[in-house]
Amino acid sequence: MTELSQPTAAPFAEAERRALVPVVGWAAVVNADKPHALPVQPPLLRDGSFAYPWANSRPAERTSLLPYDPATAEAQRAVAFAWRLPQLLDATRSGRYTSTVRIEALNESIWRQPALLDTPTAAAIARLDVLDEIHRMAWQLTFEVRPNGWTIPWGQAIPPPTIVPNPTINQPPSPVPQPPPVYNPPPGDQVDLALICPPFSGPGDQVPLPFRAYECVRDQYVIENTIICRRVSTGEEFTCLEFSANGDIESFTDAFSAQLPRSALEIVLPLDQPVEVEIEVNGVTMLMLLEAWSEDVVFGDSGGRQDTIRVSGRSVSAELDEPFSAANSRFEENTRTWVQLMQQELPVDSAWQLIVHPSVQDYTVPGGTFSYQGLSPIRAIARIAEAVGAVVQQVPGGRSLLVLPRYPVPSWEMEATQADKQIDFGQIDAIGAEFRPSVRRNGIYVAGETAGGHLVRATRTGTAGAPWLDTVTDALITDPQAGLARARSEISATGRRQIYRATIPLVTGPTDPGMVLPGQLALVVESQQTQWTGLAVAWSLDGRTNESTGLVIWHSLSLERYRDE
Repeated sequence: MTELSQPTAAPFAEAERRALVPVVGWAAVVNADKPHALPVQPPLLRDGSFAYPWANSRPAERTSLLPYDPATAEAQRAVAFAWRLPQLLDATRSGRYTSTVRIEALNESIWRQPALLDTPTAAAIARLDVLDEIHRMAWQLTFEVRPNGWTIPWGQAIPPPTIVPNPTINQPPSPVPQPPPVYNPPPGDQVDLALICPPFSGPGDQVPLPFRAYECVRDQYVIENTIICRRVSTGEEFTCLEFSANGDIESFTDAFSAQLPRSALEIVLPLDQPVEVEIEVNGVTMLMLLEAWSEDVVFGDSGGRQDTIRVSGRSVSAELDEPFSAANSRFEENTRTWVQLMQQELPVDSAWQLIVHPSVQDYTVPGGTFSYQGLSPIRAIARIAEAVGAVVQQVPGGRSLLVLPRYPVPSWEMEATQADKQIDFGQIDAIGAEFRPSVRRNGIYVAGETAGGHLVRATRTGTAGAPWLDTVTDALITDPQAGLARARSEISATGRRQIYRATIPLVTGPTDPGMVLPGQLALVVESQQTQWTGLAVAWSLDGRTNESTGLVIWHSLSLERYRDE
């Protein structure tokens, strides 16, 4: 390169507001066979413009080889790199220049990236959110450059639009499809069939096999709903336009209400004393006592008038409660068994009978141990049953009281216990669940209150008992088995659980669930892989008639599912 006696000034490309734009003018370049670096020195003010003196050129790691025309009046054709924006741009620009010879290297101007680049075409990317001007800037390459090992530092991500796609970027491997499972028959080429569904009758010696998505689930149920209402004393039947009944595991009486045409009023009157009615819903019989009635008059859009009456009451177990049976007080002086204490509360020479669940053991209660004040007969029975963690239920269709444990098995053993009913998911019209959080307790002390009482320490299997429940005392804990039964009920009531509310049709066939009553375990089969067991704690029946669908009856039930596993 020829040494210049003084720096050559270059005119500005644009005159307006470019006072800070340096423009470089070049003299003739000789001996261009060796690239030289042009170090930037502080600018000098010459004739109102900035000029860069180029002296003592020395080789450097960053090279620029630019052929130029002689420094004449055509200096405007020289290359100028302008700072368009006040902030620095995180990008590298390459330019093409007029030349009579082939350019063998690219000129580079780098801002904010002092590190050397491996190849002339590599882009120094500091961040992806560059300005829009940079996104619109094209890569003006004088020739195609594909150096070996050129990769872009994004891994498997998609390159931004400012980067030329490179075929050498590693792409994620395509997923390998898995072969379908192959059935391997047992030895002897036998095929196992899960024939757990009830058999269906077929012609001749043919046996249909229920190969379905759900075990024993039918696609359709054909139900002929019926409601038959009659007064027990006379046998007269009357029409029930609407009917509803409900009960739960904590109540010893069930409630019901019905809407009747006004013509049925003479059948159900008089109501100065309990009127016993029998209501049969799809084969399920319930005995109810009418206790109240009201009259409704509805005028239709066409001007017609409809007179109806609404009756309400409880199950016949209400005979043992106020106001039909007076409250009493008792102090038992004689030694009795636990069951005898309940039986003596039933009216003498009546049709009432007491049924005790086989899982509840009878035991002896010494005289002078038990007493109560101001309780009706059925409330006294419920009080005695509560001592061992049991409840009292009305048996539908008869004058019988069923005494059964609140939890027939410990709540944590429900899933492994044989269920009383099975409900297929295809039978459910609607289902919802409510989560009820509760702290799990593992132990409790149960004690009697008299000299003949016992102290029982009970813990959940596999635990030391902590955290403990508060101690429970009862005068009827006069036997270790009674204390253990009460402890089992108290501990089972703790822990997280869900209450499912499901609505199913009331189907009473030999293989159908029929009516699910409180205290029964129900197995809900969602699929062959998913099934769970819940304890029935509440039920309801609802039936009504309309012109479009006729008589529709739904059986709703609440299932308590233990979830603290």
